[in-house]
Amino acid sequence: MYVALLVTLWAALLELFVRVLLVVSPWHLPVLGDARDPRVPSMVWNGTLGPYRSWSPTLGWENEPGAHVRLGEGNVRWPAETIEPSGARRTQPVSLDRIRGLRRAVAVGDSFLFGMEVGDDDVFTAMAERDLPDWEILNYGVPGYGQDQALLQLRQRGLPLHPDVVIFGHVYADMERNDHDFMYARKPRFLLGDHGLELTGVPVPDFEAMAAADRRRIKTFDVLGALARQTGWVKPDWRASNALSEAILRAVVTESRAAGAVPILVFMPTPTPGGHYADVPTAPFDVVCQSLDVICLDLRPAFDEAAARGESLIVVQHWSAAGHRIAATALEQALGALPK
Repeated sequence: MYVALLVTLWAALLELFVRVLLVVSPWHLPVLGDARDPRVPSMVWNGTLGPYRSWSPTLGWENEPGAHVRLGEGNVRWPAETIEPSGARRTQPVSLDRIRGLRRAVAVGDSFLFGMEVGDDDVFTAMAERDLPDWEILNYGVPGYGQDQALLQLRQRGLPLHPDVVIFGHVYADMERNDHDFMYARKPRFLLGDHGLELTGVPVPDFEAMAAADRRRIKTFDVLGALARQTGWVKPDWRASNALSEAILRAVVTESRAAGAVPILVFMPTPTPGGHYADVPTAPFDVVCQSLDVICLDLRPAFDEAAARGESLIVVQHWSAAGHRIAATALEQALGALPK
């Protein structure tokens, strides 16, 4: 009895200590260093998703319609980021009806496709639209999205616009986001079952419900889990992650084609610790590209060539305007090669 009481007391004191740490410095816990684990609600959840993202019961979060903000780090502010009324990253509103004489492409993905850290005119979709006067290219990328949410965004926002082309941004780091039902906030996720992709976690609870649930969480478990991942005690199951990502990419291709659109998969590279874009693994991107005979744009070689010339391709964590120009050039070539 005495031992049980003592263990309970120490557990309560540890929980109190952890909660104080999370209040004082939730993103930089002294015991973890720069933890910044977006899978841990206690470390990131503060009742909001930022100045231009709002709760969505089907997607977890989405771009705030009509938002116009300038973000940054420290004293540095990036150019303005504009969201039009339907949630696309652009300054002009999107019409549900097709514009006569224009072909339409919709793009879905994460913050790299969205164009975080560059201005509206320097996002690759905006560049390509300016250079191709017979194309309308609608960017529905959302910061923080996994591939699962991007597929749902395609179903909810993209395909109802009756596009001629679907552009899907593949970022290798997004694959791990598919494995979790919390990533910056509560989100839906797919499980890979006997009959393919099975959607779980919808409807997503609203902010008030998320905040209430977070207050009831045992924070010690959150911190221990983050520590285990950071130190390598718990490793991701990359085989399962690859299989799930492959299934999502296949769904993008098959559903786009079923809707009468040409799918284009874009491998969007990020620098490795060695600084080489070509070192980023391409599975399962390659598997889907080879097996489904789909248009695939692997931007890694072009990024490495530009980096070798001394071009600055990253602002802080995301592409610079020079990086977006590389993507725009590849996209323009792909769209230009399509039959009229």
